[in-house]
Amino acid sequence: MIAADLIRGAALVVTGCLVALDQISVWVLAALAFFLGSARVLFDCAATALLPCLVPSERLVTVNGHLTSGQLIGRDLIGQAIGGILYTTARAAPLLTDAATFLLSAAAIHRLPTIRSAIPQLGLAASIRDGLRHLRTDRTIRQLTTASAILNLAYTGQAAILVTFAHTTLHMSPSEYGFALAVGGAGGIAVGLPIGRGAEHRNRTTLLTSVALLGLAQLSIAAAPGPILLAVACLLCSAATALWNIASTALRQTVIPIELLGRTTGITRLLSWGIAPAGALTAGAFASTWGPRTTLVVIGAISLATFTMLAARLPTFPNATQTPKSEPALPARDASTKQPASPCPSRTRSRTL
Repeated sequence: MIAADLIRGAALVVTGCLVALDQISVWVLAALAFFLGSARVLFDCAATALLPCLVPSERLVTVNGHLTSGQLIGRDLIGQAIGGILYTTARAAPLLTDAATFLLSAAAIHRLPTIRSAIPQLGLAASIRDGLRHLRTDRTIRQLTTASAILNLAYTGQAAILVTFAHTTLHMSPSEYGFALAVGGAGGIAVGLPIGRGAEHRNRTTLLTSVALLGLAQLSIAAAPGPILLAVACLLCSAATALWNIASTALRQTVIPIELLGRTTGITRLLSWGIAPAGALTAGAFASTWGPRTTLVVIGAISLATFTMLAARLPTFPNATQTPKSEPALPARDASTKQPASPCPSRTRSRTL
C-alpha cells in the first residue's frame, strides 16, 4: 500500500513539473493514467485484504461505509472544489497538491501495525490460479461477481448518456445539470455515514435492496421531466451504488478466506470492471438509434433483472457478525495448548506493509 501511494505521488510530481515547464503531451497523460490506475488497483486490493485483520468482523459493514463516505467527501466534494481553486493559481498546483496527499497517505499507513501472515507466499501465477479456483468453486462470490459485472455495465452506460439526456431531452442548462450531479453525489455520503449493525445482520437483504433501488432509480432518471426530479433520481442512484459497494465488499471480506482475499478481489475487479467500457459504447450506440430516454429505461430494466437473478440464486450466507471461513471459531483451550497459525496473526509495530 505504501508502494502504491509512492508510485502515484511520484507520477503526479513528474507530470506536475512537466506541466509547469509546458512540456506536457498526450503520451505523458496516458502514462500518468496508467500509473495512477495500476497503483489504485494494487492499493485497493491490499486495503480490502488488510481491513479484516484490523477490524472486528461485526464492524466490517460500518467501517466500509465510513471509508466510502470519506472517499466521496474527499474526492468528489472537497477535492474537486480545491482542485478548481488551485488550477486558477497555477496549472501544476492541483497535480503537485495531489502528490502531497499521497505522501501523507503513505505516512499514515506507515504507522499501522504490520500484519505478518503465517501463510506461505506464492508466486504471481500460483496466486492467480488460486484466486480463479476459488472464484469458480465459491457460489456466493461467483454470483456476486456476475452481478457486479452486469451492474457496472449498466451504470457506465447510464453515466455515458446522462449528459446527452439532460441537454438534448430535458433541455437543461449546464448549471442545472451540475446541480443534479451535486445533489446525486450526496446520496453515497448519506448512506455511508450512518450505516451500522442493522445492515451487518441483514447483509443479503442489504445487497438485494441496493440492486432493486438502483434499478428503480435508473427508471426514475428516464422518467424525470426536469432538473429537480433528475437530481432526486441521481441521489437515489448514488445511494444505491454506495450501498451495494459497502455491502458487497463486507461480504467478500466475510466469506473469502483471508489468504485468498487480495488475489480474489483483484480477479473480481478485473472481471466486473473490465466489462465497463463496453457498457458506455453499447449505451451510446443504442441512444443514437432509440434515444437516451429509451436507453435509460433498458438500463433500469437490466438492473432489475439482476435483482431477480440475485434473489433467486444468491445463497444464504453468513452475516458479517459471524466468523469468516478462514478464521474458524476455536473452542476454549488451556493456555499451554499451542494455537494453530492464523492467516491474520500477530500485529507487530514494524513498518512494512
